[in-house]
Amino acid sequence: MVYIEEQSAYLSQLKLSPLEPLLKEVLYDGVAEYSMETHNANEVAVSLIICVKTGNKIDAETILNQFSKRRVNKDSHWIYDNFIVFSIVCAVNKFELSTDWISGAINLTYSTATPVDKKIKDTFRNILTSNYSSRGDYHQISVVYQFLAKDKKPNEARLNEMYIELWEASFPFVDDDFLNVMSLKALEVAFIQKALLDPHQFALMNSFVPKFKKRSEIIANIISWTLITIITVASFYLLGLLNEKSKSYPLFSKVIFFLLSVSGFGVSIFWGWKKGLSKFVLMLINKIFGFPKE
Repeated sequence: MVYIEEQSAYLSQLKLSPLEPLLKEVLYDGVAEYSMETHNANEVAVSLIICVKTGNKIDAETILNQFSKRRVNKDSHWIYDNFIVFSIVCAVNKFELSTDWISGAINLTYSTATPVDKKIKDTFRNILTSNYSSRGDYHQISVVYQFLAKDKKPNEARLNEMYIELWEASFPFVDDDFLNVMSLKALEVAFIQKALLDPHQFALMNSFVPKFKKRSEIIANIISWTLITIITVASFYLLGLLNEKSKSYPLFSKVIFFLLSVSGFGVSIFWGWKKGLSKFVLMLINKIFGFPKE
């Protein structure tokens, strides 16, 4: 489950990198001013995403025509950057441009890619052929493309599978910034498309879950401390009563007094129950309010 604190902390780190302008366009509304300059691959990626979002085919084609004049080889740093490749794939498919050049760049890095990266590249290939429902790729990437390009062809079964898989997974989902960012956006898109929650409600829910957990733990601690205190006070009271009755029942009183006194097991043993009692109370609270097991 993705908590809003974890998401914010994670994205804050990425915002310190050159990715920030692109993150704004992918994750949020955007749209910024863009440049027709093609010397910087990161700027090209931002410009293409904005063109995709605004439907500006002329500028996208102009940028790609210029950028594709670069000689692509294994020393070209941008071909290993999935954010940049994704932006190009989006523009190429959205505006039905030639796929040869970008397909060649993807193929160039495929054999040396990690299993996760190969699956990402498989998704890029599927998007280039408008195949948004393949079970052999990361559906969240296709979902984000369709959202940005306003080319929505939702597959309810795949959308539900993706949503459940991501919602139940711990965050970060994988050791890959690109896939984590796509997954976060895809979760939001899934909520909107399934008409479950709007972005504001989504944020409220994400903030509620950690608050509920934290406050439940505080309440469980308070209840367990209170119960242990009551048991301890009652034990001392019982010791006092036994002390008064010691003359009437000398042997029995001595045994019970020993067991409850500090010299025996001691009433202090009750404080050793604190942790277990707190967990039990927390479990009851979660069960009463229907909070799912993690």
